[in-house]
Amino acid sequence: QSLSSAERISLLDNEWALVRAGAHNVPDYLSLLESLRTDHTRVLVAEAIAHLTYIHRYLSTDSDRAAFQGFVRSYLQPMLTETGTTPKPGETLETSSLRAQVFRALGTIGGDPQVVAQSRDVTKSYMADPNSIEPNLTQPPIRAAADPRDPRPHETLRETRHHRKTTER
Repeated sequence: QSLSSAERISLLDNEWALVRAGAHNVPDYLSLLESLRTDHTRVLVAEAIAHLTYIHRYLSTDSDRAAFQGFVRSYLQPMLTETGTTPKPGETLETSSLRAQVFRALGTIGGDPQVVAQSRDVTKSYMADPNSIEPNLTQPPIRAAADPRDPRPHETLRETRHHRKTTER
């Protein structure tokens, strides 16, 4: 019998709670997530990305990070392929939001080289001319392109955004 979307989300959250409590391990969670890979419901994907982000930040180690990032890419890439990297006329808010979440996660936790390269191009365009990119499309690429070890792009971006806000008033 098939589970409803709400039941799948609940199942995923329950499995995550078991991982956090130490009753299950990360591979158990990733196995469940793998079985839900065709569910592109934005809420479920958002929950999965939040959990994957936690794993990336706090649980993965240098020795397993490449394998983990490979899993993240294999899980999320089909969603980006489905939504595309640019908006289509008449697309739903659900699709737009899913694209932004998946794009950012592929760059930040999946380390997807194509997403990171595209993100750097979008960020450079935005920093050269803030009006060249729609405001709602700037944040995911900028986050995906950011190198946390180098604060200079963050400072330049902050100045660019501040300048844009003050000139729009």
